[in-house]
Amino acid sequence: MTLSAGALPPDETTLAELMADGGYHTFAVITNPFLTDDFGMTQGFATVLEDDLDAAQIVDAAIAWIDTAGGPAAAPNGEAVRPFFAYLHFMDVHAPNRPPEPYYRMYPTLDSAPHRPGHGRGGSVAAADMTAGDFAVFKSHKLALYDGSLTYVDAQVERLVEYLRDAGLAEDTVIVFAADHGEGLWDHGLRMGHGFSLYGEQLEVPLIIHGPGVPPAEDRVLARNLDIAPTLLALAGIVIPESMEGVDLLDSPAATIAYSEDMAYGFEQKSLRDKRFKYVLSVDAEVEPMLFDKSADPAELEDLSDRMPDVAAFYAAEIDSLRAGIESRSRSRVMVDETTRRKLRALGY
Repeated sequence: MTLSAGALPPDETTLAELMADGGYHTFAVITNPFLTDDFGMTQGFATVLEDDLDAAQIVDAAIAWIDTAGGPAAAPNGEAVRPFFAYLHFMDVHAPNRPPEPYYRMYPTLDSAPHRPGHGRGGSVAAADMTAGDFAVFKSHKLALYDGSLTYVDAQVERLVEYLRDAGLAEDTVIVFAADHGEGLWDHGLRMGHGFSLYGEQLEVPLIIHGPGVPPAEDRVLARNLDIAPTLLALAGIVIPESMEGVDLLDSPAATIAYSEDMAYGFEQKSLRDKRFKYVLSVDAEVEPMLFDKSADPAELEDLSDRMPDVAAFYAAEIDSLRAGIESRSRSRVMVDETTRRKLRALGY
């Protein structure tokens, strides 16, 4: 046993708790050990399935539960049933990547050779560790497995949507597709993975909301993950707590800034983004801050901090102001057993 990361305090109110209080059945499939009850992350879910499941097994579990909680099996005579709120956490795209056939061999590689076990593991390999040719081949295998995993998850999500349609639930169900982070694919001269930079490839994740009350339009607003909860509460007709951060994306002005931070691996970093500029500040004084014009340089290849020092100084001050307003809270520590430690190590933690 050893000390691990902090747990969510029980006095914090989760989205699942608010949905449950609003009359919703709540269900979660948890495939990441950090999201389990040990870390306080299942508060509000009446039914929780914690296991090492792939995308097909997750969808199977979701269909079985929805059918009982809110689908045809719950109301065989057509009577009204309680609405449901389900959270499904897919880990298939997270390393190690080993999608099932036909996705395992779906995408080509430079050498057309079979994948090796190392191709599906985490991305600690750097270009400097190999010859250019060997690295190009290795990268092609890694990306083929990554893309295969993406396609596999996409197919399983499609299967879930088809079930909702066949069950007559699609017109009354809001579906949110989001991610907690992106994946660096050796961008900016770095390795593959996440948690070690605040470049766009790790921060700019999709947020797709579809269902009743959601206008059929593509609106590329500056959205944040913390906007998901108030948006869902509004769609569910549940009062949004005044203390909740974030905005209802469908009925409020979009946020003008997005704040991010990273302290998982390496040095601690903070970033601030608006519709035009993005500023990245390292807490390590030896790492220089960076300023990018996202409108002209979406890939964040040209640091403008030296050419636009006044703009950089403005965002640095804004980050200081935001950090000063963040309430510091004590976190309880969690004792993690050896089984959980092995699962976390397999995921690269």
